[in-house]
Amino acid sequence: MEEKPSGSGSGSDGGIEEPLLKDSEAKGTHEDHEDETGKAPIEEQGFRGYNYGARPYRDIAFAIVFILAALATLGFGIFAIVHHNSDFQWSEPAHYLRNQSRCTVAHSNPSAKLDFLLSHPGRISSWRTLASVVLPERVSSSHGFAVALISSLAVTLVLSVPIVLALVWLLRHYTKEIVYVSLPLFILFPVALNILWFVACAKDSECQDSVSLPVRILFFVFIFAFCAIIVWIIFANFARVELTVRVITTASEALYRNLSLLLVVPSLSLVLLVFYVPAAFFLVFSYMNGKYVPNADLRDRPELPCGRGTSRECCEWNVESWVPAYMILAALFVLWATCVVAQAKVYTISGTISQWYFAEVDTHTIGAMRRSLGQAFSSSFGTICFSGLIFAFVRLIRNVVDTAKDSQEGEGLAMSFLRCCYEWLLQAIEFVTKFTVDFAAITGEGFCSSAARTYELLKRNLLSTVFVEVISTRLLGGVMVVVSIIYAVAVWGILLGTTSLDSGIYIVTVLSGALLLLILSIYIAIMNIIVDTVYICYAMDKDRGVVSKPEAHDVYVLLPVSQDERASLAVPQSKDDSPV
Repeated sequence: MEEKPSGSGSGSDGGIEEPLLKDSEAKGTHEDHEDETGKAPIEEQGFRGYNYGARPYRDIAFAIVFILAALATLGFGIFAIVHHNSDFQWSEPAHYLRNQSRCTVAHSNPSAKLDFLLSHPGRISSWRTLASVVLPERVSSSHGFAVALISSLAVTLVLSVPIVLALVWLLRHYTKEIVYVSLPLFILFPVALNILWFVACAKDSECQDSVSLPVRILFFVFIFAFCAIIVWIIFANFARVELTVRVITTASEALYRNLSLLLVVPSLSLVLLVFYVPAAFFLVFSYMNGKYVPNADLRDRPELPCGRGTSRECCEWNVESWVPAYMILAALFVLWATCVVAQAKVYTISGTISQWYFAEVDTHTIGAMRRSLGQAFSSSFGTICFSGLIFAFVRLIRNVVDTAKDSQEGEGLAMSFLRCCYEWLLQAIEFVTKFTVDFAAITGEGFCSSAARTYELLKRNLLSTVFVEVISTRLLGGVMVVVSIIYAVAVWGILLGTTSLDSGIYIVTVLSGALLLLILSIYIAIMNIIVDTVYICYAMDKDRGVVSKPEAHDVYVLLPVSQDERASLAVPQSKDDSPV
């Protein structure tokens, strides 16, 4: 029997709509095998959903605006550094001349500077004050504590590499065992720490004096109630655990085939330092552009006392008129740059994984990550800037709404309605743009086109635009917390046997575990993006009626269509869903 073209959909006899994806995108460089209808059979074209062809530059205007914003932030920042007022450092408070109603600074008087430092010891010892607040005095002054802390963090940083690689391998082969071993530990760890804390406090007289017995009992019961809630959550979602295990296994396989992502994605995070460090200096020096002026209260009532012995300063710092506007510009640009880097990560991961997904069996996608990374900062940089601007806008509005909600004790009906409208608008934006960058990384389309076509693609194939298996994220996070706690306990045991630290051993243990958890969170973020990318690739397969990765189809076909529908591991494939 003659094979059907790849665009013909499933094997059903009913009328099938034309597929959403253009044939040129699916074929990439495989245009030599077209038949008379303009569509090549699947077996001949070696189906590729990834667009390997030359990609035109998209959304260039947003890339230009981003570059102009960067140049404006840099230019005004350099101007702020060059023209800052050096009096700001030494003249707090400045000398107020009542007879002239102005403030003056003794620039050239070294004794005045020395007198200022002696009268404001916080200027030269603020770091000591901070250390004494954060750490106990016997800890912060201990040389052994500093050595133990630096050594533990350095070792944690080095060991994080083999730990992450081991997790990738284990979750690829033994996902089910790791998940089912970790589930009881979600309960046992907080229960054990709760009992340990309660017993230790009962034996310590200082703890008994500082924390009363009713408070201890209340906290003890609260922790157990929290553990009971965790048990209920696990039990309520237990039907999805098996499916989640298979989703994580598929994502681990994809990451194992593209291990270079573990190096490139954290490196992109370091790019943020290029924005954060200069922006911090620019903001500090921009505030130093101004001068000391008499206190506003003194201008109206010059007879008021001020200076030492009073709560009123004689002089106050007055920034130049352009400084507030520049601070807003710098802050908004840093927010935008943060979202741009985040979207660049999504683009790079999605492009790399989609090349693996659509590759033929037993083939290697050489240079996949390099290709996606190059496209992210060339032809699709405008799309990434557009997407970053949208997400920055959503984050900014959400923070404003949350701040306004927290600041108002009694919220009126109009304000409640307005806040609901904002929430609906933000959810609608997130709803439409959920997989936009993933689709753009695969096809090379612009942002608006990718958003519209992604929505139509998922709607066309009865799939949700919001990925329903959020439990995989929580389950992965729980596993990483368990790994971090086990590592922290190991650090505590080693320090207990090799050092003579007292309370400092707990601080080093907590910081080491927190550092490992921070590193593992990057791994979780990569896995989440991979899960979403495979999901959109599966939707593209389903739209064409082909199966590029059977192991992925076997898992993703079981996902519920909506969040209200339960996942099933025994969902029979209908005739329309069966592969060609």
